[in-house]
Amino acid sequence: MRSQTSHRISSTQVHQWAVSWLNEGLQLKDHGWKCTAVVVLSIVLRAAARTCSINAACRDLRHAPSDQAVFNALGDGLPKTLKVLEKRLHQALTGRRWIKRQKVGWYSHTLKSGKQQASLSVCVAYRTHKHRKDGKRKQQKLLFGGWKVKGSP
Repeated sequence: MRSQTSHRISSTQVHQWAVSWLNEGLQLKDHGWKCTAVVVLSIVLRAAARTCSINAACRDLRHAPSDQAVFNALGDGLPKTLKVLEKRLHQALTGRRWIKRQKVGWYSHTLKSGKQQASLSVCVAYRTHKHRKDGKRKQQKLLFGGWKVKGSP
C-alpha cells in the first residue's frame, strides 16, 4: 500500500544541498566580492548539469563573474594533488562523518534544509566480538539515531 502523503523535492532544494555539501567538503575560499565560493560552485554545477564549458555557463548567467575569475578561484582554492581532491569530495558526498569521530555517548544533531529542520539524538556505542575465522577480538563502532523519544538511555 502506498502512502497517501506526497513528498516532493524541488530542484532548488537539490541545488542548495549539493552546493552546501561541496562547499563543506572542498572548503573553497571567497575570491572577491563577485566570485564567492557559492557562486563558483553554482557555475561548476551548472556546467556539469548542462554538459557545457565553464565559459558557456558564465555567459548564460546574468551577473556571473568571468570564466577566468572562476578558473582563478578554482586554481587557488582546490588542492594541488588529485588524491587530496578525491578524498575531500568523497568525504563531502558520502555524508556527515563528524559523528564517527565522537566518543561513546549521546549527541544531538539538527538536519536543516531551507526552512525545514529535524533534530535527532545520536548514540555512539561499541561492541566487541570474536572474529569467527581467526578468533581475534574485534571492536565495532555502533551508531543509533532516534527522534521524538523521551527519557534517558
